[in-house]
Amino acid sequence: MSRVVDDHGHWRRGPRTPVDNSGGPPDDPSMEERVKKLEGLVEKTVERVVNIERDVAVMRSNYATGKEVSDAKTSIVMWVVAAIFLAQLLPMLKDYVRPSVEPASAAGTAPAQAAPPSVAAPAKR
Repeated sequence: MSRVVDDHGHWRRGPRTPVDNSGGPPDDPSMEERVKKLEGLVEKTVERVVNIERDVAVMRSNYATGKEVSDAKTSIVMWVVAAIFLAQLLPMLKDYVRPSVEPASAAGTAPAQAAPPSVAAPAKR
């Protein structure tokens, strides 16, 4: 007894079928048709596998590796931290760094101009 699959897809025990040794065509006349169909499917499958291999090769050559992504992430984090640090530091620095002459708009009046040299105060003797 051998195991065969019934019409519902379940394994069951069935009688062994004898092998035809007469050299003639197989017992199942649709076998040639099924084999041709399977051969066609194999050819299509081979083409699809070749396309997949090509796509994987393109991905490996063009896409970022894990290390490259990690390096980019670290760089972005460093830039963001530096930007936040400078955003907090710059307002404090403006209080310490004052221009020697305030602009007219800051003082509320026109800037004082130095007297011309001819009107300057007389030198002490």
